[in-house]
Amino acid sequence: ARIKTILEQEEISYNEDAINLIIKLADGGMRDALSILDQVLAYSGNKLDQNDILEIFALESKDEKIGLIKSVVSDDVNDVLARLNRYIEKGSDLKRLTDDLLLMLKDLLIYQASGSSKYLQTLSDADCEEFIGVINEKKLLSMIEALMNATKDYRGVTSIAPVFEIALLKLINISNTEVVQVAAPAVEKPKPVSKPVFEKPVFE
Repeated sequence: ARIKTILEQEEISYNEDAINLIIKLADGGMRDALSILDQVLAYSGNKLDQNDILEIFALESKDEKIGLIKSVVSDDVNDVLARLNRYIEKGSDLKRLTDDLLLMLKDLLIYQASGSSKYLQTLSDADCEEFIGVINEKKLLSMIEALMNATKDYRGVTSIAPVFEIALLKLINISNTEVVQVAAPAVEKPKPVSKPVFEKPVFE
């Protein structure tokens, strides 16, 4: 509300997506939000647009992140690696991208478990519906775990790009892995031992 008040007083055009993105980047902090707003307006002039914020802070759009998840679950290794190369070339914030992917996968998991959109943070019910029947809860949990492990690994490396790449390849491998119900080996029942047939004794 404070950001909107400032923008309207200064007669600066804006959209709701841009304001929501600033709030997310500022983690709800007013000072940080106003600082981000200043940076964006210094760059973009008399307007506040989501695309400018994405470019300034090297972030990916929601559509891009959904597209990446779709490529992962459809096992499109070439597209996943092509996207990764674009992120690296433009200097995208891979750590924040990992966090955003985690939130999206969490939303998908909650939607599949609850069937309700009221608990979603980043995705809409329409976004979630696209993945129904494409990825199950077991795989979602495994993918979330793989990304959480990647965030831990980021702390011990100088460059997180290779770690992120390995994490994406792991996600593809998870999406390829089907749960196979292995039937217990059939145990052969022992054949009944036929009793020997004795001839009746012959008595004199």
